[in-house]
Parts: sequence; structure tokens; C-alpha cells
Amino acid sequence: MHPPLTRTKSSAPLGLPPQFMADPAAVGRKLAKRVGSTKAVITPGLTEAIVVFMTRLIPGGMGRFMSARAKAARRGGR
Repeated sequence: MHPPLTRTKSSAPLGLPPQFMADPAAVGRKLAKRVGSTKAVITPGLTEAIVVFMTRLIPGGMGRFMSARAKAARRGGR
């Protein structure tokens, strides 16, 4: 299972803005629906599946993209 970053105690030290992380209850409900899946990687939704795919395809590019998005979110921009 590959959940996104969620607003939990364990992710707080990462320093990411809360709006950059998912609601843990919503993620849990979505993943619970997919528990019986036989897929190699299980994500809560299409967006997360695309992110996992793109990260495997171009890891450096996705790392730079996510870093830039986190910096923009900290500044209050989009």
C-alpha cells in the first residue's frame, strides 16, 4: 500500500505545510476499500497512482517538482 503523506504526528517533523498533506481518515477509508486488491502497488486513488508511476519513471524530476511545490506551499503560493 502506498498512502500519500498525511497530517499525522509522524509526518509533522517533515516540515511540510498541512495543506500539502492528506486527511488521514479519508486516506484510511479509501485504502480500506482496496485491501483485497491483488495489484503490486495499492494507492488510495488515481492521483496517488499517477504520482507513484511518475516517480518510478522520472525519480529526479518528480523529486524536484515535489520540492518546488512544498517550497511554494510554505510561502503561501501555489
